[in-house]
This record gives sequence, structure tokens and C-alpha cells, in this order.
Amino acid sequence: MRGVPAESGVIDLPLAKVTSGRAWKMQPGQKDAPAAVTAWRVMGKGAGMAWVEFSPKTGRTHQIRAHAAAIGHPILGDAVYGGGGGVLHLLAHRLLLPLNPPVLAEAPVPPHIISNLKVCGYVEK
Repeated sequence: MRGVPAESGVIDLPLAKVTSGRAWKMQPGQKDAPAAVTAWRVMGKGAGMAWVEFSPKTGRTHQIRAHAAAIGHPILGDAVYGGGGGVLHLLAHRLLLPLNPPVLAEAPVPPHIISNLKVCGYVEK
């Protein structure tokens, strides 16, 4: 994430799909937009960046990307929502589905993200 937000918080900001020609993106604050809620917490920070864990409470398209940008801290590499060019630094590292029994899926952190995470205090396991 570009910049460093507060240590934790909740973004409760409805999102609606806005189309311009063939391009589209999710826009916050649109009238009658569906609810969108995302909790976050800062896991580490360094060099003007933050390593942030997001926990979406709803499931809107591009929700985390649009919410991060809405609070002024877009995801690194997110050209659509203001995070600059390059490779998107967003990873669903761990998903837990509260089923019976629970289902857990984990993914390794890709190399293009590791170096920036290390600047923010990440230690490889």
C-alpha cells in the first residue's frame, strides 16, 4: 500500500460500477450503491509503504482496491485505482471459509511482492 494509514480501521463505503466507454471501475459514494465494508490492520511499515491485512466483510468487485484508494492509500501497482504502474501488489494469501468443517487455503507470497514486504518488516517462513 502506498503511504501508511492508521494502525487499523473499517471502511464502510458503498461501491458502484461506473463505466466510461469500454473501461469501468468501482466508484465509492454513488447514490444507491450496494454496501461495501472492509476492515484492515497494518502489519508493518517502511519506506513510505505499509503491509496491510484486509478483511472484506462484503464481496464487491475490486472492493479492497477501491477502498484502499478511497482512504488515500492505493495498492502498489494498481494503475486503475491510483497505485502507479508495475505489477499489482495484492494477494489473497490466506482464505478461511467458515464451513463445517472449515476450509483453509494458503498461497505463497510471489517474488515481486517479497522485497517490498521485507522493507515493511515481513520475515519469510
